[in-house]
Amino acid sequence: RQWTDWLPNADFSEAILASTFDWNGPKQPTPFATENDTCNGISMMLGTLVSNTAPGFHDVRTYWSPEAYERVTGKKL
Repeated sequence: RQWTDWLPNADFSEAILASTFDWNGPKQPTPFATENDTCNGISMMLGTLVSNTAPGFHDVRTYWSPEAYERVTGKKL
């Protein structure tokens, strides 16, 4: 289990800031990237500026099976 299971982590900030609504009502979405995610932050910012809508926030993790790891690195786990 992650140590953040009972605490909001940085993904919480990304989701809240990207929203078009807060406690004061409708607002302009704020593109926000964490974890040195500069390329995704830039694409979210450009998408927001072009479409004037909230950026899509997706935190997708990749599973590396032992077979895939061996295929890519040439080393066995």
